[in-house]
Formats: sequence, structure tokens, C-alpha cells
Amino acid sequence: MSSHCFWITLVNVLTFKVMVFSYAGWNAKLSEDDFRQEYIDYHCKTVIPNSYYQRGDNAVYYLADCFFSRKFWTKFTWTGVSKGATPKSRRGFREFGNVLQLFFEITVVGDPTYSKEKLQNFIQNRLFRYSKTRADSKFLRKSTIRPKRATSNKRDALTTDQIDEEMEMEEAEEVDEQVDEVDEQMSEYLEDESRNSE
Repeated sequence: MSSHCFWITLVNVLTFKVMVFSYAGWNAKLSEDDFRQEYIDYHCKTVIPNSYYQRGDNAVYYLADCFFSRKFWTKFTWTGVSKGATPKSRRGFREFGNVLQLFFEITVVGDPTYSKEKLQNFIQNRLFRYSKTRADSKFLRKSTIRPKRATSNKRDALTTDQIDEEMEMEEAEEVDEQVDEVDEQMSEYLEDESRNSE
């Protein structure tokens, strides 16, 4: 390894350690109610009451982008255990209980139905799992939960019972049409017979 690469690596490691300690200090400071309330009051101007109703995950995305850089999420894990080759903090994000509480308190303003379990699952399964993808993005789109596209084929959405009922109705309509045709033919035949007999 060249000396230049060594110094760059050393600077990156030191910067990362300073970042971890600064977030640990911020987490400790958030235990003070007045300090935490300042953050809540400020962000409640954006996360208006009920503005994220049933979409609390979008509020968490907003807060994650406000409080942390997207590279931050690539440097941490939820538990503190790192499986990859990239250096990550040995402290887990779950240790930052006051930061999690801040996230929760602001999110509940926008979505009163949001729970701490939803917050934990979202941070684990969205923010950390897709952190590299989010960090590499070009910021062309706002981070948000997007609904899955609906299927275009109507039959995909129907259950087998509904399909059976639909097929029975189609068959019944076909039988009715055939009966009508036979009735018409019979009436025409009878009319012809009555004319011929006269």
C-alpha cells in the first residue's frame, strides 16, 4: 500500500470515529427534554399533524434525510455487527435510543397510528438494507414509499370461486341465447306452416 493510500485510509477512519462520537454526544444531549423539544417544534413545521396519516414511513425518510447524510446509513448497522468488508461502527444504531425517540415523536405528529415497532422495522428493513442504493442515488427522486402497481388483467385479481361463478354465468348466458334462437326458429316454422295450410 502506498503512503498516500495509507494516509487517506487513516483520515477516513479518524473521520468516521469522530462522526460516531459526535452522534453519541448528540444522542446524550437529546435526553434533555428542552433540547429534544426544540427539534420537535422545528420539524413539526414540516411534519404537520396528520399530514403523513397511514404513511409514517415517508415521514421517517424525511427525518433520516434531515438528520443524517445518506452515507451515514452505510457506516452503521442496526446491531453493530458488520458482515461486509467495509468498516462500520461497532456500535449499533439501536443504542441511540434518544435519537430513535426523537424520530418516533416527530413521526407520530404526522401519523398518529405509527408505532415504535413500525419505526424499528422500517429503519432495519429499509434504511439500513437499502442504504448503499440510496447513498449512490443521484437525488433525482424524493425518498418515499411507492405503492406497487396494480395488475392490468382483471382475472389476476379474482379468486377461483369468483372465476367459477363468472364462467357459470357466461355458460348460462350462452344457453339462454341458444334457447332464444330455438324459440325464434320454432316460431318462424310455425308461422310458415300456418301460411302453407291456408
